[in-house]
Amino acid sequence: MGKKILNPLDLKEELLRDLSKAFGNNMLSVIVFGSAATPRYVPGKSDINILLVVRHDSVQAMAPLNGLEKKWASRKVVFSFFFTPSYIQTSLDAYPMEFMEIRRDHLLLHGIDFFSELEISPRLLRLQCERELKGKLLHLKREHIRWSHKPKVLRSLLGVSFSQFLIIFRNILSAAGRPEVPHSAAELCAETEKALGVDAAALKRIAEGQEVIFQEYIAAIEGITMALDRMVVKE
Repeated sequence: MGKKILNPLDLKEELLRDLSKAFGNNMLSVIVFGSAATPRYVPGKSDINILLVVRHDSVQAMAPLNGLEKKWASRKVVFSFFFTPSYIQTSLDAYPMEFMEIRRDHLLLHGIDFFSELEISPRLLRLQCERELKGKLLHLKREHIRWSHKPKVLRSLLGVSFSQFLIIFRNILSAAGRPEVPHSAAELCAETEKALGVDAAALKRIAEGQEVIFQEYIAAIEGITMALDRMVVKE
């Protein structure tokens, strides 16, 4: 087990040294993204997700990542993605939610910031949020039927799925044009409730650590899904 990293930026010098040695002038940018770039980061628990932007992303060009992953895994450093600039620009319509997550929460460690000024379509972002919500809601209902006799399994399912829904809520607010998105789960649920004009009190109670009947949880997600289907966004 590696030493707990209190601040991901403490790794910057050593990490850049390793990456520069491995990739040389193929490396255009090194980005920390996700919770490690926000107040949501929990030392020792959260992964430190790294994104590389490179000139060439062939299998041969990126082969050095294999050794780097082995070295850095004990410190919870994960080399999550490597993109070329062309891949970023041609994929914004396919993955608006994922790129919005990176645009919103990232720290530039080296090179060019390709993400801060990305133009992401609010219409496509809303559409992906709806698709993700509906798919996860169907799964949730199916799993509730399967495990209704196992309260412990349902509690675990609630915890895992709630974290996934929080990601979608952040992007619903971005699609709605909110310039700032809360980091606190309770605030995020409250702001999503306000933006969509629905009652999501059950979700706020979950965020605050209170017990909620699973059917209440499903009903709250269903309400958000229906409201999102009606939401009109401005391009």
